Amino acid sequence: EICFIEMTRDANFITYKDRDQETIRIDVDGTAEEYKILKVYQFTSDRKCMSVIVRRTGDNKLFSFVKGADTAIMPALNNRGEWEEAVLASMESYASTGLRTLLFSMKELTEGDVNGIDTLEDPSKFERAVTLLGTTGIEDLLQDNVTKCINDFKRAKCKVLMLTGDKGSTAHSVGIACGLIDPQKQKVLYLKEVTTVAA
Repeated sequence: EICFIEMTRDANFITYKDRDQETIRIDVDGTAEEYKILKVYQFTSDRKCMSVIVRRTGDNKLFSFVKGADTAIMPALNNRGEWEEAVLASMESYASTGLRTLLFSMKELTEGDVNGIDTLEDPSKFERAVTLLGTTGIEDLLQDNVTKCINDFKRAKCKVLMLTGDKGSTAHSVGIACGLIDPQKQKVLYLKEVTTVAA
């Protein structure tokens, strides 16, 4: 999040001002905007996304802003036009170089949508039929000596496993970078889904 905020500031697009538990203040192209936070649905491994429901105080418009993995955001998009396809292609390119990727989306809401939101625990209606805003690719540097450590384990005949929630192509690139995968000797298979066969 810090990296993203610094990028929007350096691009002279959006400047983050401050926030407290109830309000976020930003500057968009020289215009101050304030958003009241109505609800935050934190990331879960099942949903693979998080969402923030806000009211823009200047015009009382309501929005859901959703960020998450491509597997969560892509099926929820209400449009897959040329621009969206270009963004998704950029995301794939980022992932193939080992960057950790996120998709960002939004949805304008009605007053009825947020009625009783304080006690509404199911975020599904805020996270579907969303509009794609963009993607990010951020480098998550390997810890010092991780490659040496993995090689030491391998020489000691220890089995080394990689567990990650990252996109498959990101995990593949990181596996090569840390010496866990040798692309000259190993072939990586991508499983699209897991199925259960009845006995």
